[in-house]
This record gives sequence, C-alpha cells and structure tokens, in this order.
Amino acid sequence: MRLFSNLFKKYPDSQKKAKFEEFDESFNGDQKIINSSKSIWLTSRGNHQGEEGNLDDAINDFEEAIKINSKHSPAYLSLCVAHREKGMLDAALNDLENMPEKSSFSGSEIDNRFQINFHKGLIYLLKEAPQKSKEYFKEALKHSDKELKIGKESLASGVITPAEYQQKEEQIEMMKQTINGVEKEEEK
Repeated sequence: MRLFSNLFKKYPDSQKKAKFEEFDESFNGDQKIINSSKSIWLTSRGNHQGEEGNLDDAINDFEEAIKINSKHSPAYLSLCVAHREKGMLDAALNDLENMPEKSSFSGSEIDNRFQINFHKGLIYLLKEAPQKSKEYFKEALKHSDKELKIGKESLASGVITPAEYQQKEEQIEMMKQTINGVEKEEEK
C-alpha cells in the first residue's frame, strides 16, 4: 500500500492523465460515462489523499471531480469532510448546501438528505451552536430508517463492510444522544 501511496505523491498529474485517457478510450466517446468515471476516480484518489493527511491535494481532487460531474454527491461529501478537518467550517457548510439532495448511481436513486443533515449537525456542534445542531440531527433522523435499509442492502451485497454499517448505527445513536442532551439543557 505504501508503494501505491508513493506513486500518488510522485506522479499525480501523469497518473491522472493516463487514467483519463483510459476512460476516453474505454467508453467510445460516451461523455456521460467518461465524466462519471473520471469523477469517481478523482473522488477515490482524493479520499486516499485525505487518509494520508494530504488535505489540500484531496480538496483539489474533490473540486475537480465536482467540476467534471456536478451531480457526483460523494465528491461534495468528501470535500465537506476535508474542509471540516481543516477547520474550514463555513466552506464545509457551503459544500453541503451545493450537494444534490438526490442523486443516482447505477440506475438507482440515492437520497442524500440523511448525510447532508448529519454533517450539518456535526459542523454546528463544532461551531458551538447546539440548538442548530439539534435541528439538523432531527432532520437527519427522519431519513435514518431509509439510510439503515440501504446500508443493510449494501452490506448484504458486499458494497460496504460490517464496520461501515456499524458506523451508520453509531451516527444515529450519537445524534439521538446529542438531541437528548441539548433538550435537557434547554429545560434548565
């Protein structure tokens, strides 16, 4: 893995150029598929860069992915997380505002409202605005059953790992606890 990581760092432009040429050749001019493939690849590379602590490189990849395909929701979400990790909370909120509420992947419609509201709630916790955080967490919880259902289907088909599914459950529990804590404070 370290060798792959070093390749990303040493030759990012040539690697991207080669990959993009591969997409151009593979999909016979179908620009929708080409752009989708490019944005998925850039988002994946950006996520890898972010995991390695290279947040500026990750942000560049996410922003390019969005320019290529403005409906690619994972790029917006990853960009939001990178901005949040850098302490750029207003930029992170802006990313969520621009993220489509619904998107499609492999012919299936995806509802992004759970993730959008969950991440807005997290950002407002960081901004020390618990009331606003509570509002967004309550909105996210309205979509949690659907999120868990999709998560179970994704787990069964091997798209996500058990740990990723457990993370969804933990997100939901954390939101419930935060809402309860804020409401107890409000009663005082």
